[in-house]
Amino acid sequence: MDLLAQIATTVVGFFLLVLVLRRFFWRSVLALLDERRSRIEQGLRDVEQAKRQAEQAQAEYARRLAAGYAQQAYAELDALRASPWREQLRALTALAVDRGS
Repeated sequence: MDLLAQIATTVVGFFLLVLVLRRFFWRSVLALLDERRSRIEQGLRDVEQAKRQAEQAQAEYARRLAAGYAQQAYAELDALRASPWREQLRALTALAVDRGS
C-alpha cells in the first residue's frame, strides 16, 4: 500500500504542476512558439526572394557575357578585314569553304 500511495501522490502532484504551468505559463510559451514560427516563415520568404534575385542576376550576367563575346568577335573580324592580310584571309576562307564541300 505504501508504494500505491507514493505513486498516487506523484501522479496528483504531476497533474497539479501541469495545471499551474498551464495557467501561468502556457500563453507565454505559445506566444514564443508563434513568434518563432513567424521568424522562420519570414526567413523562408527572404530566402525565396534572394534565390529569385540571384537567378535573375545570373541570367542577366549570361546575356551580357554572350553579347560581349559577340561584340569582341565582330571587332576582331573588322580588324582582320581592315588589315593588310585581307587578301590572305579571303583566300584562307575560300580554301576552308572548298574543303568543307
